[in-house]
Amino acid sequence: MIDKVKKSWDEIVEADSRFWAALQAFLAGDRSDRLEILRTGLTAKLGTTLNVLGSVPSDELEDLLPDLVPLAGAVHRHLWQVRKLILSLPKDKLLSRIEALAEPILTSGDEQEYYRFLELYFQIDRSLTEKLAKRAVSSTDAGIREAGQTFLEKLQDR
Repeated sequence: MIDKVKKSWDEIVEADSRFWAALQAFLAGDRSDRLEILRTGLTAKLGTTLNVLGSVPSDELEDLLPDLVPLAGAVHRHLWQVRKLILSLPKDKLLSRIEALAEPILTSGDEQEYYRFLELYFQIDRSLTEKLAKRAVSSTDAGIREAGQTFLEKLQDR
């Protein structure tokens, strides 16, 4: 039994070494090619792409923000990783862009999208959260109103 486990461990170590070597070669490649591949990867190979995005320069991550924001409004197994990448960007850059990027999603969004963006906004900025929560409270959709009320209460408790 230990031989099987040891063999698996050795395979993990070897795969990790190959991954890091390939990542370094990828990061040394042409920036525009890299961004194109990463954009495609966000729809084709999300988990792998998010792992790689943790190693790209901040300015490239900023360029991919329009591709990351829609992923922040959906429930999926990589949501925490998407949020972590978005939150790694400078706050001033986020504040200047996040609302405009989220707006098309929220315009036709349901309570789940509102909850996801309120959760993200709550980690970015109080007034940003309050603005979206107040908008949600005035919605005709009961679920969206509930999301807004929940976050207005969280802001009071903070």
